[in-house]
Amino acid sequence: MRYGYFDTEHREYVIERVDLPVSWTNYIGLKDMYGVFNHTAGGYLLYQSPEYHRITRFRPNGVPMDGPGHYVYLRDEETGDFWTVSWQPVGKPMEHYSCRHGLSYVKYRCGYGGIQAEQTLFVAMDDPVEIWDVRLRNDSGRPRRLSVYGYLEFSFHHIDMDNKNFQMSLYASGSRYEDGVIEHDLYYEEDGYQFFTANFAPDGFESLRDKFIGPYRTERNPLAVETGKCGGSFEKGGNHCGCLQKFVELQPGEEVRLLFLLGEGGVDAGRSMREKYTVEKVDEDFARTAAFWEEKLRCLQVSTPNEGMNTELNIWNLYQSEINVMFSRFTSFIEVGGRVGLGYRDTTQDAMMVPHSNPDKCRGRLVELLKALTREGYGLHLFEPRWFEQEEKQQSFKSPTVIPTPDKSQIVHGLKDACADDALWLVASIVQYIRETGDLSFADQVLTYADGGEGTVYAHMQRILDFSARQVGRNGICKGLRADWNDCLNLGGGESAMVSFLHYWAIGHFAALAERLGRSGDVARYRKMGEVVREIAQRVLWDGRWYIRGITAGGRKIGTQQDTEGRVHMESNTWAVLSGVADRERGLSAMDSVDEYLYTEYGLLLNAPSFRTVDDSIGFVTWVYPGLKENGAIFSHPNPWAWCAEAVLGRGSRAMKFYNALCPALQNDKIEIRESEPYAYCQFVVGRDHTAFGRARHPFMTGSAGWAYYAATQYLLGVRPDFDGMTVDPCVPADWKEFSVVRRWRGGGVPDPCDKSRRGGEGHRVPADGWPGGLRSAGAAGGQRMPRGSRYGLKKKGKVCAMIQFGTGGWRAVIADEFTKENIRLVAAGLCRLMDLEGHAGATVCVGYDRRFLSKESAHWAAEVLAGYGYRPLVVNRSAPTPLIMFTVRQMELPYGMAITASHNPAIYNGIKVFTAGGRDADQTVTGKIEEQIALLRPGEVRSLDYDQALSQGIIQEVYPFNEYIDSILQFVDAGKIKDSRLRVAIDPMYGVSQSCLRTILLTCRCDVDVIHEQHDTLFGGRMPAPSAEALQPLSQYVKDNRCHLGIATDGDADRLGVIDENGNYLHPNTLLVLLYYYLLRYRGWSGPCVRNNSTTHLLDRMAADMGEECHEVPVGFKHISAKMVETNAVIGGESSGGMAVRGHIAGKDGIYAAALLVEMLAVTGKSVSRLYREITEKYGTLYYADGSFTMTAARKAALQERLFVRMELPDFGTPVERVSREDGCKIYFADGSWTICRFSGTEPLLRLAAEGNTQSQAENCLRAWQQALEL
Repeated sequence: MRYGYFDTEHREYVIERVDLPVSWTNYIGLKDMYGVFNHTAGGYLLYQSPEYHRITRFRPNGVPMDGPGHYVYLRDEETGDFWTVSWQPVGKPMEHYSCRHGLSYVKYRCGYGGIQAEQTLFVAMDDPVEIWDVRLRNDSGRPRRLSVYGYLEFSFHHIDMDNKNFQMSLYASGSRYEDGVIEHDLYYEEDGYQFFTANFAPDGFESLRDKFIGPYRTERNPLAVETGKCGGSFEKGGNHCGCLQKFVELQPGEEVRLLFLLGEGGVDAGRSMREKYTVEKVDEDFARTAAFWEEKLRCLQVSTPNEGMNTELNIWNLYQSEINVMFSRFTSFIEVGGRVGLGYRDTTQDAMMVPHSNPDKCRGRLVELLKALTREGYGLHLFEPRWFEQEEKQQSFKSPTVIPTPDKSQIVHGLKDACADDALWLVASIVQYIRETGDLSFADQVLTYADGGEGTVYAHMQRILDFSARQVGRNGICKGLRADWNDCLNLGGGESAMVSFLHYWAIGHFAALAERLGRSGDVARYRKMGEVVREIAQRVLWDGRWYIRGITAGGRKIGTQQDTEGRVHMESNTWAVLSGVADRERGLSAMDSVDEYLYTEYGLLLNAPSFRTVDDSIGFVTWVYPGLKENGAIFSHPNPWAWCAEAVLGRGSRAMKFYNALCPALQNDKIEIRESEPYAYCQFVVGRDHTAFGRARHPFMTGSAGWAYYAATQYLLGVRPDFDGMTVDPCVPADWKEFSVVRRWRGGGVPDPCDKSRRGGEGHRVPADGWPGGLRSAGAAGGQRMPRGSRYGLKKKGKVCAMIQFGTGGWRAVIADEFTKENIRLVAAGLCRLMDLEGHAGATVCVGYDRRFLSKESAHWAAEVLAGYGYRPLVVNRSAPTPLIMFTVRQMELPYGMAITASHNPAIYNGIKVFTAGGRDADQTVTGKIEEQIALLRPGEVRSLDYDQALSQGIIQEVYPFNEYIDSILQFVDAGKIKDSRLRVAIDPMYGVSQSCLRTILLTCRCDVDVIHEQHDTLFGGRMPAPSAEALQPLSQYVKDNRCHLGIATDGDADRLGVIDENGNYLHPNTLLVLLYYYLLRYRGWSGPCVRNNSTTHLLDRMAADMGEECHEVPVGFKHISAKMVETNAVIGGESSGGMAVRGHIAGKDGIYAAALLVEMLAVTGKSVSRLYREITEKYGTLYYADGSFTMTAARKAALQERLFVRMELPDFGTPVERVSREDGCKIYFADGSWTICRFSGTEPLLRLAAEGNTQSQAENCLRAWQQALEL
């Protein structure tokens, strides 16, 4: 029986039948505020801590009406009938309802009584605000009058206060209502406030739960909704809720949209968030949430013959794995916040699974775990990271509700409470992170120990391995101590086979790292240690057909052929193979025993037969009902270990049989048996020794998800990272003819495999210097595993294929390294495939190029591919400014265009910019789609026509729309005024492409024009072709020597501008923006807002406000500026790096048009540049700007990202901070109006700093603070 389906296109699971046997849950939020909700809107929201900072109340273990929740009630004002947008709590006929679980959001839909309604729950990206986006449409064919109620029940903040000791709880909080905001006040907590508000003026409200629901009622029939009247209650003490009521009248077919906001803070915070989160902002944030997950999912995509595997690996398995890393295991409908902190072994394994999609969080978790390691070498089994951080701010008064502060002397437990496996997982997790990121420096980072002292990460790992080497029993096998992975089977503290196998596995990972670091002494020492472990394990633990589970403290072997209960165990047999301890013969025998004794149609049993005789020397497992949990159930977490083991043995068909049995997506039609979510792995499935065999329990917060993802991608499909390359080593079923894996690696895009001929032969190892950005693997296998250790660099014609990834300014790469003919053809083919999908087949596409090395040839290569796919390339047949190409796309109404250019990058670079309809820079959505299409291509599959042949046939046309472009600019400037002014202007095109256009415009306006650096030089005179103060020194000197009124420079492709005033002074691009905006509004009489990026002067804000306009801030990347300019009809948009656009021309950067306007400004005002700027500063004051950039390695970048965006570190700037934004980089807004930002470049390996202050020293001090804090 099925209750819903996977909507892969929208990344959703759609529940069509809502009377599920149990709650199917999902998580919302990505940072500190998050929540868990089921298919009927039951659930709860919290902030940071599931135990100590609850926002809404929850009563778990329902049947399965788990609640309360975040409900929206609707009431028909004519009939008095009422219902909820979610099926429960009112419970109208279920055929009217559905639910869509998406990635970090849930949508509830109903169509009842002629009203279509939808409620979307998600959390804002940058603020602790939960958004309820409610949409209503009247399909009844008649006018309707409705009341809409948003309702929630506030928590007492602490889970204990929610569930006991109400003689205190009922008097610990209060509520009030002001200006459309309900404020909930946790009175015993200094900062304990929450708000509930909406984007409308409420027609009624309630703040007391008992008043809203009424006596002897429930959320199913609340009095306020039934009567249609809210009483406006609030008071100090009692049970508090948030209810906001709105009357709505809808004409037939009319729609309305209401927003409810629930967040951290009081009334003022509510007002602020209500103002910020408009409908447009909510749409933007929802899109950003989708983009957040899309970026993660794109890190690895597969296409296999197994649709269940595709669904899991491409969407839900990674999503569940990420949720486990992001949030506490104690936040679910099963663990409802009764504990806090991190479990050592769980967190370590979770972190190991996602370094490719979440390297910063992974690294942050590893640091937390390392700090929770003792000097002895064992980890703290359950700990809170805050224990090892700086002291938190304490509130100013004693309170019975504050989070308990542990005694530092008590947090480090002794050996008797240590779990033997905890820290061993950490060794492999660290090595996995380094292999994925290449961050070898992490091994030498110095961190503290939980019980004092400090050491490098490398030293921490040594202590872990040495600890396990010391902690062995009388048979030489590692002790289990308090327990190993299976807490319930601790053998009375005896010897654990699993721990010895884990020890050997960890030693192997560490030795590989030591070898890569060149520490030969440690390599020899630990490999010798490993051989001792292996020899003892083989001698002691082998029982003839399989490996035993361990030896009790009394010396009895458990899991032998003589045992009638607990005869075969999954942990010991899978890890004997996975670790490499077992030789092939024993490995095959052990896994045959696993298949014979443990396999079921729903997965592998943890052990069999189940224990039925209580035996404390074995462990608590013998007290557990047979077939449940650790006693003979299908415990999901270790199932993937068996997949890995079979892959190691080369048995792909059996590995896939095991995979399929557990795969949730393949059980979508078995919900009458499974009961739980088919989109999430569960902790366990009831075993065959129980009457509920096949029933899955405890979803989402389980390490099963991470291990399933890891095993399937790295062992079955066989794509694994290594220190200097990527290993491609699949083991799949014999009947698979082919499959593909697209894998991003080390932050890059996805290259082509370059070798399509391999089919299940040798393992491939891809060198890092060849494929720095990603990997695509295509292969098929006959069930045979590729030989271990095979290492091949995949090359074609001596050149290794490279990555293709667009940045903020298009795709740029080093010539002959990644900027190659093959990759240019791939980009062009990717664009063709995208246009095919968008319905542009056969369209004309403009192609232009600048004066860089290989630009003309590259344009021809791209045109050949466009022609080969049936498109009609329009090639600009001379080097031309990028704005001219954009103008042509707009003027000719073409769907796309492209320019071969690397803009202002050094001469060793070239690249491609793509333009969309209207002549706009392609945004991230478009370039992302191009990348996706490129990922599906192989170089040999790219179609093309010979350029000369296509040109002779009229398929390719050559044009030079120079006059049209020049005329379009002249239409917008006052040429007459300029002619009358007799201005002398010096031009520096910086060896680029602007000289012809700019000189023609100025000569047409009768200016005296002098040009320097106009010759064709692909090395740009040995300088960066960027109009910086340093680069424009020759122009400055020329202006002074020749008494010019103005000096104008453009970058390599003429989309950026640099200016020298009449005194030879360099004008920062911030100054140019301010001058032009002021001129256009003050002298030209234009009106409208301006747009700047987050690194550009706020003097624009002052000016805009004074003139009754608005200044919009957007992230770096001119595509963001262009989009906002179109959206707001802005006068001007620009960036501090010199790019600017002015309304009326192309929707992108145009240094030539901006230069023409500056010349017009001098003519119309009759004032010099310096005099005009004085006029501005006298009116608006002066802001002082400072910036700097620092070269970054990948490892250094990762380290700083972890500090800035995971640990949220900030320097001490000595100025009060108003707010911090990490939307694009890390920007700090100070209370005095100054600001500073730190962000990584999207086009170069640089960290950029900028600051603007009320004095130059203030701005420079900000930069120094960054440099000191980040050790730049």
